[in-house]
Amino acid sequence: MIAEPWGRRGARCAARYGLLAGVLVVTCLLAAAAAEDFSALDRFLEDAAETIGSCGLRLVRDGDVLYERVVGGFAVNTVVPVYSASKWLSAAVVAALVDGGALTLDDLAADHFPALHVEESPITLRHLLTHTSGLPGEVPDDGCTDTMALQSCADRLSRLPVLTAPGRVFAYGEVSMQIAGAIAERAADSGWHELFAARIADPLGMHETDYHAFAATTNPVIGGGGQSTLRDYSRFVTMLLQRGRYDDRTILSPEAVDLLLTDQTPEIVYGPEHGVGLGCWRERVDPESGEILLASAPGANGFTPWVDFEHGVAGVLAVDGDGSKVRPIFLELLLLLDDLLETRDPAPDG
Repeated sequence: MIAEPWGRRGARCAARYGLLAGVLVVTCLLAAAAAEDFSALDRFLEDAAETIGSCGLRLVRDGDVLYERVVGGFAVNTVVPVYSASKWLSAAVVAALVDGGALTLDDLAADHFPALHVEESPITLRHLLTHTSGLPGEVPDDGCTDTMALQSCADRLSRLPVLTAPGRVFAYGEVSMQIAGAIAERAADSGWHELFAARIADPLGMHETDYHAFAATTNPVIGGGGQSTLRDYSRFVTMLLQRGRYDDRTILSPEAVDLLLTDQTPEIVYGPEHGVGLGCWRERVDPESGEILLASAPGANGFTPWVDFEHGVAGVLAVDGDGSKVRPIFLELLLLLDDLLETRDPAPDG
């Protein structure tokens, strides 16, 4: 039996995403070169702790730790589910395969799963990764199990009815991501666990991050089954901030990073205000150019990674609680950081 039914698991992600913190006592680390005074941030976390619980906050800029603090029973290596923050990791795996020429975002889903053939407007990998395939968002409770193979799950989901024309309507959930993960497995001739480790986790040193958040499984939940730590996920968002580079290694090309951050839904008629990237929310964009200023990937339990290109900061608020309580606090945190951090030139592309 799986720890949480598939359909409800995705619904929690959509309904409860946000951030959490906790009862304060532990570690504070400031980079020696940092000029900012973070006493206001300390006070903010102390006040927030009464509402949102144990957590960790880490900010990185220019490759250095600008701020790190853990609160309550949390530690920098505490492993927690990341729920929908998994989507950003999963999209990066696909972007790495695009980098290597194994896939393109315009590849047809029906080439892998014939039941997805739509005559008038074919479903592409881009549609699957942006929740605009026309398929339902949520997996039926009797749709998949943790003990079946990802390929079997994706084949079953591919037979669900296509409800809207591809590319037009945003239907957030796990169905399309699961099929996208199965296509990635086929393109790489590798299982998802091994593929994620080879392309993302191992090169970044994310040794505590995998897709076994709810149970050891042969059918990883591509859009919501990841687990990670404060420091592990910080490596990932730092890599994105650095345009695909980490510790003098290229994990993704700048073009692949742009794929993740750019609005991939120009024809959408119902969806998020700033369009849809791959695995992330385009939280802030330049009102004139549409250039990405801040992207995030919050999970249902409040675990929230983000990249702030305007201030040149990669952040993670690592928590495991009620995302609906955390989200307003995260938004307040961003406003506080707007005041504390000097503005940098935003990302050159995306």
